[in-house]
Amino acid sequence: MAQQATKKKSNSKIETQSSLLSKEKIALVYKYDKKSNTDNKLELSTEARPEKPHLAFCIKGKSAKEKGYNNLLSAMICNIFGVTEPNVASSIFNDCVNAILDTTSFLNMPPEQAKRGLERIVTDTLSLFKEFCPRDVFELMMVSKLIILHFMSNKEFISSSLASCLETRGMHQSRAIKLSRLWLEFKEKLDKHRKPDQQITVEHVHINNSGQAIIGSQLHAGGG
Repeated sequence: MAQQATKKKSNSKIETQSSLLSKEKIALVYKYDKKSNTDNKLELSTEARPEKPHLAFCIKGKSAKEKGYNNLLSAMICNIFGVTEPNVASSIFNDCVNAILDTTSFLNMPPEQAKRGLERIVTDTLSLFKEFCPRDVFELMMVSKLIILHFMSNKEFISSSLASCLETRGMHQSRAIKLSRLWLEFKEKLDKHRKPDQQITVEHVHINNSGQAIIGSQLHAGGG
């Protein structure tokens, strides 16, 4: 009974989110939440080694003071990331972006260049989540790993092409290949989750002497 009540509540929440989204189409953007800054643009600290950004969703062209803003924002986040709790989506997205930033020289860039780099990474990452279109929290976590592996393998392939030393080039190529294989493994798991193995049972009907029909599975035995 408790599980049914929880499922009913979750379905009700999803229906409410769907009704909100059907009324208005608005693009999501991300902002770098720096102290009291509340605008919609990505901003980066000008310190020599800024801390990893904590990103927060906001709706482009909308004021947070508008009526129903928070409900609409939650509905949009849940619609894109396939979950019922926007905080879960935000947490996973932040972890994904920060993991990607760890593979770059982001912290050593000049402030303006770092800002542009952050904007590109955030935009590309959000676009990839939209393209994968996760349907539940499991798919969301799998997609997050796929995106991280995608960036990591690309970095290794680029490093390989730029390496002048044959040994260094081979090292980066080896890493890139391993990451690409791991990406394929996760992709296969995601595909299997989305399309579980289908079992087809072929049945036949027996008519006995009394005229009753008996349905049974058909068995094929190999003979010599």
